[in-house]
Parts: sequence; C-alpha cells; structure tokens
Amino acid sequence: MRTVRLIYQIFFLLLFLFLGFVAQAVYLGRWPVSLFFQLDPLVGFTSALSSRTLYYGLLWGLAVLALTIFLGRAWCNR
Repeated sequence: MRTVRLIYQIFFLLLFLFLGFVAQAVYLGRWPVSLFFQLDPLVGFTSALSSRTLYYGLLWGLAVLALTIFLGRAWCNR
C-alpha cells in the first residue's frame, strides 16, 4: 500500500508541475492552458463570486473538492 501511495504522490506532483508549466509556456500549441485553473476550486469560487456567474469549465473544481472529501486521506494517510 505504501508503494501505491508513493506512486500517486509522484504522479500528482508531476501533473501539478506539468500543468503549471503549460499555463506559463509561451508557445502552447494545442495544450489546454485553462485546465490548470479550471481544476482549482478557489479560482472557480472567486470567479463565481465576483462575476455572479458559474462558468461551465470551472465545475472541474467541484470534482476536485468531491474527491478531496471522499478520498482526502488517500494521498496523505500516514
């Protein structure tokens, strides 16, 4: 179980770094630049609060919150 948890931690760290790099890159080609921001629940909340509109792409942040509620200890369980 410890090996699986380590693989998850490394995978999500690399995913976070990759999405951060893609969001900052000058030449992006066909990469989904907004994906990094759409996964952030705080960006969705502040955007909905300031514009009083919930954008469809920002609903991914709700999925992240739901996964955190149900599996929050899966990555940090020590």
